[in-house]
Amino acid sequence: MRLRRDAAPAVRLPDFCDPREVTALVDGRPVEVLRREGGFLRLDRLARGQAVEVRYPLPESVEEVEIASPGFRRYRHRALWRGDTVLELRPAGEMPHSGYSEFDPRDVPVFYGEDGPGRLYRREHLRGQGGTPFPVPLQLDSSAIDFW
Repeated sequence: MRLRRDAAPAVRLPDFCDPREVTALVDGRPVEVLRREGGFLRLDRLARGQAVEVRYPLPESVEEVEIASPGFRRYRHRALWRGDTVLELRPAGEMPHSGYSEFDPRDVPVFYGEDGPGRLYRREHLRGQGGTPFPVPLQLDSSAIDFW
């Protein structure tokens, strides 16, 4: 990101991030991180126009999750995460091709996955990036709330 005015930037680090593996660059050169406060990385005061880049690895992990309607049908899944992005979600558990309910013994097919018309997530292109985030356009928050 390029600063629009003089500032001492604070960058929020994701929960999965190990602060010891974070590096910061200003105008392409590594800089010393001033301090870490809570989940934020704080840098020294920088001038307008300087470019700030923060790098950290995006670990891959697998988590068993359950999508459910309380008291009704439950669907068990295996989620593959890269950082805080789900790359893949596949049916799992004892009945990987249908939902499960203590109250309704009927099989209700899962309509996605290898046996369905398609997967819920198609993010294979995000794998194998070597743990380095790739640049995306910055979204500025105006802090305005518009309910309509």
